[in-house]
Amino acid sequence: MLDAFDENGQILVWNRRCEEVTGYSAEEIIGNPKAFELLYPDPEYRELVLNRVNRDKDYTDETIVTCKDGGQRTIIWIH
Repeated sequence: MLDAFDENGQILVWNRRCEEVTGYSAEEIIGNPKAFELLYPDPEYRELVLNRVNRDKDYTDETIVTCKDGGQRTIIWIH
């Protein structure tokens, strides 16, 4: 299975469905050190999500992301 995040929590995989749901292109997200700030602008919530990403290699997690248009959507990360 391909890892979705690197050891620093940077996003490595961003498919077309992610683009459709969030409005962010793969070019805007993959390898972008600010991607989590875009998706999770609240610092406390972002830290919570990053801690989960960095702690567990195999998990399924439901989070609320902020989309490019400012709206929010609930997504499920499978890592």
